[in-house]
Amino acid sequence: MSVEQTVLAMWKAVSERDWDTAHTFYAEDCVFIDVPVGSANAARGPDDIVRKLRISLDPLAAYVNHPGLILTNGSVAIFEHSETWTWLPGQSTVMHFVSVHKVLDGKITFWKDYWDMGG
Repeated sequence: MSVEQTVLAMWKAVSERDWDTAHTFYAEDCVFIDVPVGSANAARGPDDIVRKLRISLDPLAAYVNHPGLILTNGSVAIFEHSETWTWLPGQSTVMHFVSVHKVLDGKITFWKDYWDMGG
């Protein structure tokens, strides 16, 4: 798979909340950082990354990822996308992200999310 295909396939698994499949895309030493909250909240490795994702996404009544522009340069992909988060009883918000992924040998080795905490 190309870098772009790997990133988009991982996001498809996350969008479907298919945690077993999502888990397969992260290298053992992969680091995932939400840049606005800092590195103290970073996750390392597939188990920790999936746990971090599940804390945010499992409680939602609905979750939809809206793919946007993806740019690649060698092993790096920059993915602009938005996510609709819906809670019960129907409260929702759209969050805008830019995600940066580094992919080596078909595995994501680094992931940084940029989003507006005030938005």
